[in-house]
Amino acid sequence: MMEKLRRYNSNKKELFEMANISKEKTGLPVMVWISYQTGKEKHSARIKIRLNDEWIPITISDKPEVKSKEIKGKSKVINSVIDWIVLNKNVLLKYWNAKGKLGIDFVLDNIMKGK
Repeated sequence: MMEKLRRYNSNKKELFEMANISKEKTGLPVMVWISYQTGKEKHSARIKIRLNDEWIPITISDKPEVKSKEIKGKSKVINSVIDWIVLNKNVLLKYWNAKGKLGIDFVLDNIMKGK
């Protein structure tokens, strides 16, 4: 049983490195997943959302970019997430750059709801 669990955990490690933020806390129509920088990434700071059974990464910056080849154009949901990222950019980047030294409570205590 322990071996099965070890194999499962090693395959799903990314899920453990990400925390979700509820729709109620963000004011968005989708749940947001965030992570801190581990040093293993080959990408810049980003969040992820799940939309239509697809994981969609979106960069954290003044001009967030959708980093999914599956998404063509921007929907109302994507636009609301982009606006939320810009609104909370400083909090999200501080969490990312802390490399695990800040708990998710920092984000939950400091983010603002989207419109």
